[in-house]
Amino acid sequence: MNLVERKGNVDPLAKKDILLTNAAHDKNYIGKDVSFNHSDELILPSAKVLVIRLKECGIPASYVHAYLMTEAGYTQWQAIVRGISAGIHPSDVARIRIPVPEDRSPLETMAVKADDLYIQAGLAQEVSRLLTIAAKNLVEALIEGQLTEQQLIQAQQALDDGDNSLDQAILSKLSNQGYAIEGATPLFSDIDELYCLLESAAQTEAEE
Repeated sequence: MNLVERKGNVDPLAKKDILLTNAAHDKNYIGKDVSFNHSDELILPSAKVLVIRLKECGIPASYVHAYLMTEAGYTQWQAIVRGISAGIHPSDVARIRIPVPEDRSPLETMAVKADDLYIQAGLAQEVSRLLTIAAKNLVEALIEGQLTEQQLIQAQQALDDGDNSLDQAILSKLSNQGYAIEGATPLFSDIDELYCLLESAAQTEAEE
């Protein structure tokens, strides 16, 4: 994403917002990518996406997202593209029809769990990217002598014994720029959240 200065009356994204590609002067591009916002971070949508925010209706946002990703959903988006520059107006969204079962109770029952799984999936994808950067930075730190192999071994052994203090001390020094860079923004903004996500993934794998 681009870092921009906030100007004017632009509402930031909310968790569970659905974003649809909506610009490029090519109608075939519209609706090709449908994103599900999993983050609480301050993110401002650009003019190139249409933001869909569901009202409290008992239908999971993840259900709507999944439908819009289908061929039928894509066809509906294409049907409302207008103008030479190819775009969708917010008012056009009311013309989209999302099929739902006559008995909505199953959807209402699964709404929170389904959306939470989507949020976890988004976080997992984000963390996997950060972990790749972390691995690269740790290798460079080893080569440059900022970190020793013994320190990593001790941190892993302590982690296996339920003590994450050494591991946390190492992770807290990581940034996009490298290891132990003074003034750099930490790579992981919330290390406790990282541990919770990794623990949840391990439990899911054990259950399967």
